[in-house]
Amino acid sequence: EAANVYATLWEEGGIRLWTLVNRQDQPVSGLLLKIPAMGHASYYEVVTGEKLDPPVEHGEVLLYGKLESHGIGGFVTGTSGSLGAEFEQLMDPPAYDALLKTV
Repeated sequence: EAANVYATLWEEGGIRLWTLVNRQDQPVSGLLLKIPAMGHASYYEVVTGEKLDPPVEHGEVLLYGKLESHGIGGFVTGTSGSLGAEFEQLMDPPAYDALLKTV
């Protein structure tokens, strides 16, 4: 939704991953993406691992965030069944921080 922010959807097994890139010379914040609402879905910000509770308007989920200049980001969504029990544990802040330190 933001100018010069491009999103790509990757989808498999009921899990949706949107990768985003900001091609501007300045940071962008605010509404980044509108996506179709999925029943009983959870939404996560990929870079921070934060579980989101995004607003829904007219059947669309509104995903807000911030992208640095020429930065990347992403959102992942799915049901608890498609994401699996281990996913939420992985996205727990201490576990997520530990995972990022290994990359």
